[in-house]
Amino acid sequence: YNYNNSGALTIGTVLGTNGITTNGGGITVNATAGTLTISQAVTTGGITAGTVELSTTTSGDIVLGTGANGTDVTGNTIYLTSANSIYVPGGITTNDVTGVNLILSAGTGIGYHNGTTNPIVTHVSNLNALSTSGNININNTGDLNLVSWTGNPNHSVWAENGSIDISTASDILIKSLVQASNSVDLYALTGSILNRTSPASTDIEAGADSILYAAGTVGEALNPIEVNITNGNLYVYGGGVDSQTGLISVNIDGTVSPSNRLFVYTGSNPPGGIPPGFILFNWRVLGGEPILEWNRAVSQDNPQLSTEYGFFDQLLLNIISDSWYKTILSPSYKPLKKPYTLSENLKKQIHQI
Repeated sequence: YNYNNSGALTIGTVLGTNGITTNGGGITVNATAGTLTISQAVTTGGITAGTVELSTTTSGDIVLGTGANGTDVTGNTIYLTSANSIYVPGGITTNDVTGVNLILSAGTGIGYHNGTTNPIVTHVSNLNALSTSGNININNTGDLNLVSWTGNPNHSVWAENGSIDISTASDILIKSLVQASNSVDLYALTGSILNRTSPASTDIEAGADSILYAAGTVGEALNPIEVNITNGNLYVYGGGVDSQTGLISVNIDGTVSPSNRLFVYTGSNPPGGIPPGFILFNWRVLGGEPILEWNRAVSQDNPQLSTEYGFFDQLLLNIISDSWYKTILSPSYKPLKKPYTLSENLKKQIHQI
């Protein structure tokens, strides 16, 4: 199906037929100069086949979810390309886009319109998004891979002049650079934020206060999240511990300027606090529940502790050899019972990094 309109266009109900449906075939609709409003479903019949391409060329927004119950755009690969913004009117929270690959490109914002934020609600596996001016706001269900794509090959998500706020109900896997001139806030509400780029590649660049929140972990023992944060702080929370060591909740590498440190996210929605495992920044331990337990026990060997506790591998040896650890079991931090049996090979890898 291919349709091109010279002005504004609404996909609605015509002669009793709602929206546009194909049986696996592609759908292309373009409003050359004017807003494209999706008020009835556009679908290729499922996510296993078919590409959907919806666009405005020289002016106009793409407006999703204006039907009574919101509107799905469904296909295997979905392109939404807007000269202005891609947005959902306020008050609509139903699913807007379902597919495997979602590629978004907008001139003035995604999930953001004229200064108002209402996230686009998606259920996709792979996301690439670009906004030239304006914020990017997306709420996803399921594991979300942030990937590069033709048209935005060096980034997965890029807000050239704006902020990024992405949440998902499972893992966020960063496979290409996430960059914003302002803040980058990522929330893995029931999963982890994991680095899947090439070694030493920067995962996140931001120009203001940013948040990395995970119910699981932020990074892994041997695979930290690589960041470059300027003109702001980085607030972090990991509610679990990594599977490689069972010790680490947050592992960040890179630059946070001007503070050169991390801050614990303590917000209430979603709920934050002190992570159960260690917080690592450039392989130095900055905090976490094990450190609090060590302090609460009033270490006899190291009564004065600074805010930086040394390199991860050396700290583990210090804790193990400390007299309090030999005699006191933490009632609130059960992973401390048997966490420190690292293999010699793993210790060497950590120390080398």
